[in-house]
Amino acid sequence: MTKQAPNPTPGNPTPSKAAPGWHEVLGHALDRQLILLSELEVLSTQQRELIDAEDPEPLLELMNARQQIVDELVVLEQASAEARSRLHASATGPGAMPNAGLDRGTRESLQFRLEQVAARAKAVMQRDAKDAERMQARKKKASEELAELAGARRAVHAYAKPATTPDAVFQDREG
Repeated sequence: MTKQAPNPTPGNPTPSKAAPGWHEVLGHALDRQLILLSELEVLSTQQRELIDAEDPEPLLELMNARQQIVDELVVLEQASAEARSRLHASATGPGAMPNAGLDRGTRESLQFRLEQVAARAKAVMQRDAKDAERMQARKKKASEELAELAGARRAVHAYAKPATTPDAVFQDREG
């Protein structure tokens, strides 16, 4: 009777599979980051439209969705920091290991994906900066409108009060 390997589960990985190497961890993190950054790009397009809209509720919902994506990006960045430094150290600096145990194709693929992540992140940040300016301009306009409205209300109240004649305080007693 032959012994079968246990079924793989999250708590019980297949014993014959080795843990992924640092380059695999980095590759998976970069792939996920590219997906998340694509989602951010889509949301940033919607964000621009919602900034110009009158209803702030959809914008708040979108900002919450964005925050969840950003939180996941931060976790991925932290989880792959060591692998990124290993890739960087393998290509630069004193004692650089040009191969780093990786074939040329793998190194170039990782480097290409790193560049894509950086480019997409930069594009999202630039769009966000423009949207922040847009939101500031909208806020300023709303403040000006509120100030104008408050001034108009004061004017209405000033002219709308019925004119009352004060009771005479002094009386002419000689006459």
